Amino acid sequence: MKGLITGGSRPTVEAGADMLRRGGDAVDAAVAVVEPAIRLAREWYILAAGQEYLIGLVGEAILCYTPGSAAIFAPDGRLLRAGERFRNPALADTFERLAVEGWESPYTGALAAARWRLD
Repeated sequence: MKGLITGGSRPTVEAGADMLRRGGDAVDAAVAVVEPAIRLAREWYILAAGQEYLIGLVGEAILCYTPGSAAIFAPDGRLLRAGERFRNPALADTFERLAVEGWESPYTGALAAARWRLD
């Protein structure tokens, strides 16, 4: 799947789906967990030294393999450094889709359909 990095495990996603199926307070809890992540991914946060180190380990050849990933990890034509702003609007969109469609979306919803279009 060129250009797609998947994260999380199926058991993690299924645990979130179980929370949504239960309804009530469990749904509120699931949404409360996702909202701060959406905000940080969409707006920005300051990259820490450890994150700069990991970005350096992975390297430009991998993190800038596609224009989309280069826009995230090297928005000014070089890899991000500690103290700089990190944004990932596509990740925020994914989290929003999960909140709207539910935690099974990566397997049966719009996220699953988008994943197959990247193959």
